[in-house]
Amino acid sequence: MKVDVAFAVAALVVAASIADLSSAGSRSVSSQGSRRKVEASVDEGSWRVTSHSVKRRDHDDDPWEDECDDSITSEIERCFEAPYRDYLPLCTALTAVDCNMNGVMDHHEINCGAVDSDYDGILDSCELAVGDFNLDGVIDDADTTMLLALWGTICPPYGDLNSDGTIDAVDLGILLGRFGAVVY
Repeated sequence: MKVDVAFAVAALVVAASIADLSSAGSRSVSSQGSRRKVEASVDEGSWRVTSHSVKRRDHDDDPWEDECDDSITSEIERCFEAPYRDYLPLCTALTAVDCNMNGVMDHHEINCGAVDSDYDGILDSCELAVGDFNLDGVIDDADTTMLLALWGTICPPYGDLNSDGTIDAVDLGILLGRFGAVVY
């Protein structure tokens, strides 16, 4: 019980500090796979994506072209997801003892063979489910690049954040709405 309370308090402190950061300008972030590229402006104070565009190309030697449909779809999803971004650290901290909510403590699952490749006491499947694909504790441009590498994949190993069976603009929008959030 003390561990649960400690996680909850730590998550509240992190969420409050993220919410209280003032705007310090913006920086450009770009991530790309072989066929898709995302360019975004990120507010340096809050680490929120303020605008983005999706570009695509069919061959490696083709120029990048705007993908309007993907940009619009991902923008809509980003707008829906963004208000919950500040609460993500709290939610993940509250579930850190049983992150997949299956009634079995995570440390017991790990001791019985569940995957925890980064040895942080959290099941990798839970970290992947919120968008931390490289398991570094924060959702950032590295995770965006990993999502783009799987773009269009049916039944992907990770990255299908809306569980519709494929990686597309909706998953990108969810990830961009969570951009900068510290998880677990």
